[in-house]
Amino acid sequence: RKNMKSFLSVPLTIVALLAITTIAASSPVGVIEDAPTGLFCGKKLGIISENMTIYGNNTFEYHNLVTPPFVKKIHINCYNEKFIWDSENNELNLTAAASNPNDCLTKAAKESKSGFPTFTFDGTNINSKNKFGSLKMKPSSTGSC
Repeated sequence: RKNMKSFLSVPLTIVALLAITTIAASSPVGVIEDAPTGLFCGKKLGIISENMTIYGNNTFEYHNLVTPPFVKKIHINCYNEKFIWDSENNELNLTAAASNPNDCLTKAAKESKSGFPTFTFDGTNINSKNKFGSLKMKPSSTGSC
């Protein structure tokens, strides 16, 4: 019986360690008090080019270009988009924009059928996500993409 208890405790210990490791790996960077600012740029598969400039007044501009031949062309240019910085989730809260049918991002999401985007910050990069997938935008050190 003593050997049986030792045998059973090993798998439980491994399961507990795996659970802790998984939770730690999926936990956010931590609370980032202030919204990031500056130009962030990203590309994917040679057909998607995306960038955004985040300003210190809780606005940003967003540009997305998806080019054929494998997909339909999508070209989005949104200026003066408003957000509230959500420091708990490290993301740009766009709830007001998403509920406004006249907002540029709302119109673009509807026209392109991409779904309304989300933008999170990992401490260095902006992670953009919509129903087609995600793209990492890195800070520009040159002021252009």
